[in-house]
Amino acid sequence: MHQRKLVVMEYDDEKRTMSWGEADDALAYVRETTMCTVTEFAYGERFWETTFFFRPTKAYNLDDVADRVTTSGDDCFLCDIADALEFWGIPYEREDRTRPFVV
Repeated sequence: MHQRKLVVMEYDDEKRTMSWGEADDALAYVRETTMCTVTEFAYGERFWETTFFFRPTKAYNLDDVADRVTTSGDDCFLCDIADALEFWGIPYEREDRTRPFVV
């Protein structure tokens, strides 16, 4: 995968990142990672990563993802991207994973 952009958001003990770019199979991806005690409460793990894969169109593509993330400050979440994909009728695949949290 080729990462185009990474944005880091931190608040108290929460660290969250949003990244996006092109996958090797011409799909676009948007990835959100969260690392904190709230993540542990919600998912049972201190580190959680979710990635959406979709085929970009003229109606919605990685430029739109970049605009949403960069104009939202710390108030952009992966669910905002899912809402946009659903609005434009663009199918996407979701991949969730955890990994050990290293301090």
